[in-house]
Amino acid sequence: MQFLEPLDSILGQRSKVKILRFLFDQPIELTGREISRKVGLSHLKTHQVLREFSQHGLTISKTIGKAILYKLNEDNMLGRDILKALFRAEKELVLKLTGLLTNRLRVFVESIVLYGDILQNGNGSNSDIEFLLIIRDDMNLKAVEQGLEYTQEEVKRTFGNSIMAKIWSISELRERYAQEDEFAMAILNSGKLIYGKELIDVIRSGHWSI
Repeated sequence: MQFLEPLDSILGQRSKVKILRFLFDQPIELTGREISRKVGLSHLKTHQVLREFSQHGLTISKTIGKAILYKLNEDNMLGRDILKALFRAEKELVLKLTGLLTNRLRVFVESIVLYGDILQNGNGSNSDIEFLLIIRDDMNLKAVEQGLEYTQEEVKRTFGNSIMAKIWSISELRERYAQEDEFAMAILNSGKLIYGKELIDVIRSGHWSI
């Protein structure tokens, strides 16, 4: 293992970070080809990275027939004490964002759903964080708008991103669903619920007609 600034080498390329992130979430041994398919990198590039990780002691391997199986070395201090904490903290970013969004708004809303770039590519550093709020009725609209003003400032200060919220009442959500509104259907299919009821459950709850 390199002792002088090893993170420069280990985290110096996006391909290395992708493979390492995947391995920390992978409990079983996999071949280089399997890993390359999972992370979307070439077989050659994946093997180059895995060999370098082996030199740092981050991965261990064994040969079965013609196949070489790789997994994280759980005894490696660099991986166990430093990198694992980094990837854990990275995964908790969305949880912390969720906490900020729900803290002031949950009293007035039925559902909060993230959508857009944050779910597709992790969100660009200057991109808006987009989410849909379903409020119980229009009487809650002003309180939610005020809560969003405070939340906007806190999210900007904490994450560096702005938030962009769409606010629909339950009746508007149901109407858009009945009309097969393109935007509503996209959020139903690919949005990530972070608080409250699933949108389809909100739509189907109670007795209603359009």
